[in-house]
Amino acid sequence: MLYQTDAKGRVVKYTVFDGAGKLQHTGVPYYAEDGRMIRADELDARGNLAKVVVYFDNFAKVLDGDGKVIDTQSFSQKEFLGTGK
Repeated sequence: MLYQTDAKGRVVKYTVFDGAGKLQHTGVPYYAEDGRMIRADELDARGNLAKVVVYFDNFAKVLDGDGKVIDTQSFSQKEFLGTGK
């Protein structure tokens, strides 16, 4: 996995490869001004939108490229920000 960060040290792009070095997907996270992660777009190897993850305080919704909810995941903004559990 390859990470790109901004001046604040936040990941602004990550690229995932398989064991042979072939591109699997790229992720682009977005942050609120207070540092909370609010969204992450996942692009397939061709650059097409494959998934969108929308982050809330205590969970995340995963949407497919058409905007349909396909999963709900555990997520904690407090843990992400390192402010407790």
